[in-house]
Amino acid sequence: MSVSMCTRCFARLQLAPSRAVSSAAVGSTIQSSAFHTTAPRPMPAKVKIVYRNLAPKVAPRSKRERKRPPPVGERQQHRRRIVLANTNALEVADLQYLGLQNCTNESSIGKILAFDDATIDKLRSAKAFQRTQNYKLFRRPATLIRKETVELGKLIVTHGEKTGTDRIMVTGPRISGKSVLLTQAMAMAVMKGWIVISVPDAQEFVIDHFAYSPATTDSEEQMYDQRTLAEGILARMAATNADVLTKLEPTKDINEVIKFASGEAKDLKTLAGICRQATLTPQHAITIYNFVMDELTKPSDACRPPILMTVDNLDHWMGLTKYRDASLKPIHAHQFTIIRSFLDLLFSSKASLPYGGMILGARSASNNPDVPAFNVLTWQIVALNAGMQPADEGFPLPRPYQYLDPKPLSLLDPAANTKVMNLDGVSKQEAASLMEYYVLSGILKENITSANVAEKWALSGQGNVGELCRLSARARIDPEKSVTFFGTDEV
Repeated sequence: MSVSMCTRCFARLQLAPSRAVSSAAVGSTIQSSAFHTTAPRPMPAKVKIVYRNLAPKVAPRSKRERKRPPPVGERQQHRRRIVLANTNALEVADLQYLGLQNCTNESSIGKILAFDDATIDKLRSAKAFQRTQNYKLFRRPATLIRKETVELGKLIVTHGEKTGTDRIMVTGPRISGKSVLLTQAMAMAVMKGWIVISVPDAQEFVIDHFAYSPATTDSEEQMYDQRTLAEGILARMAATNADVLTKLEPTKDINEVIKFASGEAKDLKTLAGICRQATLTPQHAITIYNFVMDELTKPSDACRPPILMTVDNLDHWMGLTKYRDASLKPIHAHQFTIIRSFLDLLFSSKASLPYGGMILGARSASNNPDVPAFNVLTWQIVALNAGMQPADEGFPLPRPYQYLDPKPLSLLDPAANTKVMNLDGVSKQEAASLMEYYVLSGILKENITSANVAEKWALSGQGNVGELCRLSARARIDPEKSVTFFGTDEV
């Protein structure tokens, strides 16, 4: 019979003296008799504590297959790619082409005229088009004929009746059409048979991206050459004026100036071949450039066609550049031979085109450095065009105690007769013609009314052509259907 008391508690129990039992008897009794039916629990074994690594297991990295990088120059070509046509745009019926007859007619002011295919190829070779222009929205490249376009057209078409050099500097606010005006002038010069020499971006000459070297000249100041940029100018000349330069032969033998290695000289009988020779032998590019410019700008017995020289973003040529001389001092833009030759033809009466032509330089209002001296020079030329003289009262002068760069101010030459052509906003009639062209191309979804034209003309800053194109190309929604009730088609 079992009791409901454990052995340990039973041993601690104090008995009466009469019934006292010895500890030995108690111990023997406990060892011989079991008071519990539960088996004795064994002592637990010592557990060895193992600390796991708390860091997560990382799968072995597999070797990634790296794609081959694009060829050299492919990214730059994609970044500078210019699209001149859009097959999704509607074709405008009865669209006339730009020609020598309608570009001089004042009745063409406010009309949209397209470039023909031959002119487009030559303008593309001259890099006359820019990515910021809206040619990619239309079926084919076209342009708005403005009052300034007709003025340039008259100078180019009627240039055969007089011999001289027209010097024009184009100014105006941001996206007012200055670069497009240069494109129109190049198109008319190409159709007239002129030689077109273009500098699409003057900033390339001052940002220290191309090689340069000291030049040997008669100037007291150290001058520098840029053979890579000279090679680019000659390549554009050869591609744009191929049909004209192939008919011109040099008056001197270029082999007397340059000693070509055996097999280097390809075609040196025409000026076109000499221009292409610069790409084959780039080490002689600057010498070939000086030779070709002497053939075209120095008087000789040979008959040469007129020349059109265009420079865009002219402000970058009026200050210090990113280039450094031997003493690590910044080089001024006027210390480069190519830049100096262009500026002399634009502002100086000592340099001129013996066979006639035009020098066009366009200022920049969006990407322009701060050159206060060039602003003063522009105001002085405007005052000269108005009939003032440098000694007259009220002639623009620098402010007292104002330090200005003396190099741009030294370009002032009243005898050069440089003109300033300022581009303001277009008229409401020209704005209506431009908006109608957007409607016919399927871009603008509005009716051309006097109220809509007046609204766009006012919102664009009184006819700023760039802002007007932005407003016309923006997607418009019918305001009556812009808000609907949830789950229904009701307005």
